[in-house]
Amino acid sequence: MRRDELYLVDMIEAAVAARAFVQDVDETSFLESDLIQSAVLQKDQDAEPAL
Repeated sequence: MRRDELYLVDMIEAAVAARAFVQDVDETSFLESDLIQSAVLQKDQDAEPAL
């Protein structure tokens, strides 16, 4: 059970960070920025469980 809880914490922290990256960014700016897209995708990958 503890592992599931830690995984959930990782997912929430990644989502909070990704949201902060795009907080003041409109869709057009997001789509034009490789930097922001990469940051959001990295946080998504960080939240995935190790296999």
